[in-house]
This record gives sequence, C-alpha cells and structure tokens, in this order.
Amino acid sequence: MASLVARDLKQRHLVRHRWSLVEGIDLPLGRKVAADQLQTEWDEHISDYHAVIRWEQGRLHVVRHTDPAARNVIFYNGQDQDQFSIVSGEGFVIGSTIFQLDPGASEPTTDLAASSRTQFFTAAHLRTQLNPADEHLDVVNTLLKQLSGKQTDIDAFEHQIVQSLRRVVRRADFAAVLQIRGREVKSRAAAGDQTICQPLVLDACRRQMLVAHRWGGKPGESYPNVAGAAWAVCAPIICDVESDGDYAVYLSGTKAPVGKPRDPRALPDDQLSLVAIVADILQSVRTFHDLTHCHSSMQEFFPKPIRDLLVQRRPDDVFETAEVPAAIMFCDLRGFSRFTAQQAGDLLPAWERIKEALTLMTEAITNQAGCIGDFQGDAAMGFWGWPRRAGTDDRLTDDVRAACQAADTLRERFHQRSRDKSGPLTSFACGIGIAAGPVVAGMLGTHDQRKIGVFGPAVNLAARLESMTKQLGASILLDEQATEALEASGSDLAGRLRLLASIQPVGLDSPVPVYELMAPSHTRDALTPQLVRLYEVGREAFERGNWPEARQALQRLALSGDGPSSFLLGHMECLRSPPKDWAGRVVLTSK
Repeated sequence: MASLVARDLKQRHLVRHRWSLVEGIDLPLGRKVAADQLQTEWDEHISDYHAVIRWEQGRLHVVRHTDPAARNVIFYNGQDQDQFSIVSGEGFVIGSTIFQLDPGASEPTTDLAASSRTQFFTAAHLRTQLNPADEHLDVVNTLLKQLSGKQTDIDAFEHQIVQSLRRVVRRADFAAVLQIRGREVKSRAAAGDQTICQPLVLDACRRQMLVAHRWGGKPGESYPNVAGAAWAVCAPIICDVESDGDYAVYLSGTKAPVGKPRDPRALPDDQLSLVAIVADILQSVRTFHDLTHCHSSMQEFFPKPIRDLLVQRRPDDVFETAEVPAAIMFCDLRGFSRFTAQQAGDLLPAWERIKEALTLMTEAITNQAGCIGDFQGDAAMGFWGWPRRAGTDDRLTDDVRAACQAADTLRERFHQRSRDKSGPLTSFACGIGIAAGPVVAGMLGTHDQRKIGVFGPAVNLAARLESMTKQLGASILLDEQATEALEASGSDLAGRLRLLASIQPVGLDSPVPVYELMAPSHTRDALTPQLVRLYEVGREAFERGNWPEARQALQRLALSGDGPSSFLLGHMECLRSPPKDWAGRVVLTSK
C-alpha cells in the first residue's frame, strides 16, 4: 500500500510520521486536523489546515488550503506551488518537514511520464533481489573490513569503491562517487572517462531511490542522451545534514547490457543490488566519519578531566548532576578592562592578548585535574570535586590542595610573563579567589541549552573573594573552609597562609574570615616571618578597636608594599575611630 512519509527537513533520517493512502479519499493536512487524518503537530510552520491530499491512479494530488488560507507556501520542485501532483519517490516541503510519496511495493516502479527504459528501485526491493556472485561478496567483504578500523580515509575509501565496482560490473566503463549541492554535481572519485548524466543524478537524489536508465535512441527519453553511454545507474546517498549536500554512486557503460532487445533493464538485478549495498556501506562510512569529526570538534568544549573520563565511562555516568563537596577558583585579569576600552576600535589584537591569559589560567587548572566551569570576558572559573573518579574518596582536602597549587602556579607564571616588556601580558596581573563547600555540579541549564558548571554559595563566595583581591591588594584569597582543608591536607602551602580580616562582602548578611595565600619566600613580594607576625599584631589590635596600636604596626608593613595593611589603614582613616557598635569586622560598600 502506498504511503506518505514525513521527515525532518534538516535531519532527513528522522521520520516524523507515515500515513497509509487509500485510493480516492481526500485527506486534510495540518496541525489541527483530526488524528486519523494527516496531523502534523510537530511543525509550527504548518498551518492548522494547510492542504488537502488525494491518492488516485498512481498519483498524489496536493491542493493548498484557501479558506482559511495556509500562511506558508508549499515547495514542489523548488518552487511555490498551490496545486500539483507527484508520483512515487517525489515529494514536497512545508516549513521544516519534507513529505515524500512511498509506493510501498516490492517491485521496481516506473515514472508514469518517463520512458519504460527508466526504473526506480527502493532499498526494500533490491534486498529481495540479493543473490550475489562470489566476486560481489569479495567486494562487500573488503569494504566492510574498512569499517573495523578506528579511522577511515574517506577519499581513499571512495577511490577503492569506484575501482572495485568497475572491476566486477564488467560492462561499466565509468564509475564515480559524486557530491551533489543544489543542482551542482561534482565527481569526488572516478574510474574511467565518461560524461555524467546530471538530470538522472538529480532525479535519483530528489526521489531518494536508485535510478537505472537504458538509452534506446528514440525521442521522448526520460533523460538526455550522454555521448557514448548506453546505460547509467545512480544510487543516492542522502546526508542527514542538508548543508553538506548529498552523495551518489554512479555507473555507466557504452555497451548495452546482455539480454533481450526489449529488456528495459540497465543492469541485472544482482548487480543493481551490489550497487545499492555499496552505496549503503559508503553512507555508513560517511556517517561514522562525520560523527568522528563532530566528536573531535566537540572535544574542545569539554574540560580535559571530562574528556579523559569519556574514554572510560558512559556519558550519562560522567555528566550526572550531583551535590558534591568542591573547591571553586575564580581568576580574573587585572588591568585589562582599561586596556580593552582603549582598544575599542581594534579588538582582535586585544583578544589575542586575553587569549594568552586565558590559556595560562586553563593550563594551571587542568594540570591540577580541575575542570573549567566558565569563561567570562577576561576571567575563568575552575572547580575540583566533580566528576568523581571510580574508586576515589570524596576528599575535599585534595581538591583544595589542587586548587591552591593551581593558583600558586598561575601567580608565578603571570609574574614571569608580565616582566617581558614586549610580551602580550606585560604589566598585567591576576587576582584569584578560592572557596570550598557543597555545590551542585554537572550538566546545568535547560532542555534547550546546557553546559558543565557548578551552583552553590561557595561559587558566589569564590567570585566575591576574587573581586576583593583588588581592594585588599592581595593576589590569592581563601575562605575559612578552604583554609581549613588546605591545613588538613598536609601541603607546604598551608605554611604561607595568613588571616587578613573578617570582612562582610556586598550582598552577604554576615562577615567571613578572609585568608591570603602569600607569595613564596624566594619571590620579591614575599614577607619575612617577622613582618607576618607584625601584621598579626596589627590585625588583632584593629579588631579589638585599639586603632593607634594597629596603625603603628601596619604602617611599617604598608611602607614595604603590603596591600592588606594599606587596606586596613585606609579603612581606619575613613572612619577616624571605631564606631560604637564596633565588632572587629570590615563591611564593604562596593565590589
């Protein structure tokens, strides 16, 4: 029984619906028609009542609805048509759906307007004719072996196809793999020398059926005669992505096939079956090739730890969203906003410089097995704690240690690169905030768009700490939970921690102890143990409200360039004296 098949226009392998057609019955097509009619609720570009379809005497008659008028056009043969008829293999397009007439028969079909020497074969029919010779099986077996490799050279594979077909289809003087874009037909691989019948190729792709034609030298031929060709066969390969165009396997010969003079067949059925099978194999190889290319292209969108896990585990397991203890790190480029504003008329060079900075940030995070959660302008966010590797403990101490090691390395690299006066990062620095705590991590977002990320108070706090590095004049700041985890980890980095102050950031209701991961002792910015102790004395006096003592201790540090000391001195200068309700904390009024 004939049927009408609805497919997605862009993903043509996706069948939306298939309706059986009954002779002489009018069937409305639209989004709001009855369920037993041609209902197309998936496509918003199709009107509620768009057209009326009638199957009669081997033709499908299509009439666009006029009362009320369908708001979108119907495309047939590339043109807007209000009324037309199609035969088996042909189709029409409304909105994002392509409708195609499927004859539903196990026999080859013949275009009613074409010569009897033209035949159209469905894949289902050719499968029933499969009775290959040994040499045919050898060709198929050889091609299938190519699929066992991890990567197939698509160009070499196509050349192997045409050479193999020309060898076993002995009356073929020409074999080719073609690419079709619109009405342009281009040869990708060929064996022999003969002109291609372009109308035949386009018809095969339009109908999505194998076309076999035998020229008879009489007027009224289905396709224009190609010089020197007695017959031609074309098996289309329809690509899922319309922008890629379609492909086809094409054969032709100068000698008429062996058979009765009135036999319309271009080739015996077993050879036609071989051509169809080879086209199917090529389609599978191309699909695998495209998927591999797509997979490779998508790799760069995933953090390195995710890419490594995807090799070992199922994607659903890797991307599972979960609540986990995690370490969060925000890092931002200092001084770049002003530079970008100055370069507003020439942003590409500015972007090349920011890309250098983001590369340093990415390397520091991923080298410590962290994930990149986001890029925002000249800033990056990394996190540790998700996804959990099989057989590992959920140890926040290890995650915080890795985050602090990444931050320390990143600070050192920025320090080195900024000293290069001709380098892209000259005069720039990096501010880093690290917080720890429970977060929701995984694939976050909506059904329309998702990305790998983290959500929770620790994320917000890490961002606030990174912002505070500008105000406090410190390069790396930690919250209390991250500090405790680093001390518990046994890392040498814990020896470089100091408590700066109790600070209430903008937007938070309570203060948080803010710690600094100081520079290592061999660097220019390092503080001696005596100066670290002096800061502790000044901070404690500041918190007690003994500001004269605090000023005396902190002024010496400020003269040596210590940013946190200058910050506390500035706060005392602004307030003059401790307020009556002084609780030893700094309340920020700006980010």
